[in-house]
Parts: sequence; structure tokens; C-alpha cells
Amino acid sequence: MTLPTTYRQSWPYLVAAAALLFVPAIIAFFVVLANPDAAYAIAPPDIIDRVHHHQLWTNIPPGERVQTAGLIMTNNIWVSMLAFGFGVFFGLPVIWVMVSNGISLGGLFGLTQAYGLAGGLFDFVIGHGVVELSVVIAQGAGGLMMGWALISPGNRKRSDALVIATRRAFVLLLGLAPLLVIAGTIEGNISPSDVPFTAKLAIGLATGSALYAYLLLTGRSNTRRRDAAAATTAAPAPSAPDNVRRAPG
Repeated sequence: MTLPTTYRQSWPYLVAAAALLFVPAIIAFFVVLANPDAAYAIAPPDIIDRVHHHQLWTNIPPGERVQTAGLIMTNNIWVSMLAFGFGVFFGLPVIWVMVSNGISLGGLFGLTQAYGLAGGLFDFVIGHGVVELSVVIAQGAGGLMMGWALISPGNRKRSDALVIATRRAFVLLLGLAPLLVIAGTIEGNISPSDVPFTAKLAIGLATGSALYAYLLLTGRSNTRRRDAAAATTAAPAPSAPDNVRRAPG
């Protein structure tokens, strides 16, 4: 149960990583929605040209979907490794990775919303997006954890604090990065297909619910029992009241 416990203990860094992703995404969404030409600063011109012609770039031909799924998996795993590895540079590059990805995500949704295509993009994203973004946020949290260990090591040496933080971050990396294979498979094969939106939504909700049920609930009862047992063991035995006469020995 190391992964769920480590994940729950990392909640401050998870919140920070999520904020670094979603706050810029929300800002970029409204900026590009108000001024669609701003998308040229965050998206390739060919994607923007497609949207200008009221077309999405997510229509992957059936014959290319297996290959595309492999490329998506590789890219997502690479981004996760970057978010993890950049933690040793005081976490600053991790912030850049999370913010830049958030801007791209929000900007693309803002652009498609401006041209009435946001529903189609959401249809594409919902099947794989919950798991994919959850893993990216967790890996970003691991990188921030390492960076903060160097910035504020507490009463430990920086090297010792970094070692402890790296071990925890590595648990997140090894435990969650394989899920990007599942997300990439869905993104490359199911997301661009003609599968009904309700089915894609069900896949997204099911995979996301299973992931968070495992991370947030697994091992909680065992942890509570251990804490209760530790508290009982550590509690001192009650002493006899002073006014109770002891039997002569």
C-alpha cells in the first residue's frame, strides 16, 4: 500500500501542481476566447488553420491509430519524467512544465470554443483525460516535492532531505507512469473513433473513479488500526490514586 499512502501524504504538492496546471489553463482559455489570434503564441499554425476552417486536428485515420497511440504514450511518459527529473533544479523547471502545459490546454479549448468546436474537443479528451492529467499532476507533485526539499530542508541536510523526497517522488513515478500506457491506448484508439460520447464519458469516469478510489481509500483502515495500536501502546498505565491505601507488602 506504499503508493496510496505516499500519494495521500503528498497532498500539498498535488494541490500546488494542480493549481500550476489549471489556473493558467483557465486564464489562457478566456484570453484566447476573447482574442483567438493569441493562439498563435501557444499552438502550431497547422492546428490553428484547421480550426479556422472549422476542423479539429483529432481525426486520426483508423490505419494510423495504433502508431499514434504509441507516440502519445511515449510523449506522455517523457513529460512525466521531465516533471520528475527537473525537481533537482529546485523545482523551477517543474513549474514551467506544468504552467506551459496548462496554457496549451486552456488555449486550445479557448480557440475551439471561439469557433464552436469545443464540444468536439471535449468528446476527444474525456475518455483519456482524467487519468492522463491525474498522472501528470502527480509527477509534477513529485518534482515539486524534490525542489522544496532543497529550498526548505528543515532540520536535515539538503542532501538528506532530497534523498527522502526523491524516494517518495519515485514511488509516484513508478506507480503511476504505467497508467499513461492505458491513457495513451484510449487516446490513440477510442478517443478519435466514432464511439458515442456517452461511452467515452463512461470510460473516463470509470477509469478516473477506479484510480482515485485506489489512491484515496486503499489502506486507510489499516493505517487507522496501526495508529490506534501505537497510541494504545504508548499510553502510560493508569496510576493508583493517592488516597487509596495500599495493602501492606
